[in-house]
Amino acid sequence: MRRTTCGWFVPAGGATQIERKPLLDVGDFRVVHDEFAAALAERIAGASSAFQVVEVWTQQVEPIQRARRELEPFLEPPVSKEEVKALLACYGDLGGASGLRGVLRTLRERYRIRLVERVGVIPASQAAASVAQRARELATLQREPGSWALEELRRILTENRAALLSGTSQVSHT
Repeated sequence: MRRTTCGWFVPAGGATQIERKPLLDVGDFRVVHDEFAAALAERIAGASSAFQVVEVWTQQVEPIQRARRELEPFLEPPVSKEEVKALLACYGDLGGASGLRGVLRTLRERYRIRLVERVGVIPASQAAASVAQRARELATLQREPGSWALEELRRILTENRAALLSGTSQVSHT
């Protein structure tokens, strides 16, 4: 099977990316070409057509995609838009919409780091087996009192304001 047989596989590792990318992790996950080629060669070996390879692989990654969708709501920091807007009003202009996106991206990254520290990495291979338990764990963490997310948001806004005043634009994500 050549690269052009199925564009769904080639661009970003396709199904290999879905199969192997952890459901919860803090790193940037990439399937390298050699891993993808090996996975594809393994699947092609017993297939009678390219369509069969795609169909079977799609069926095999569906439970992982379903688990990812089920966990997704619990991976966002528990901060309402109203709380964010109220805090932003206190800190003034931090670079408009792009500044706001950067602040929220940093908050999401730090929240994900916190989740990984608390529950560990959730590998895709455990997706179907443990999604209900993991969703309960993440939901519990998301509802924790103490408003970690609001305090972290204040810290990020303070760092952003200091960075703007000093002329730098990068805020640490950790």
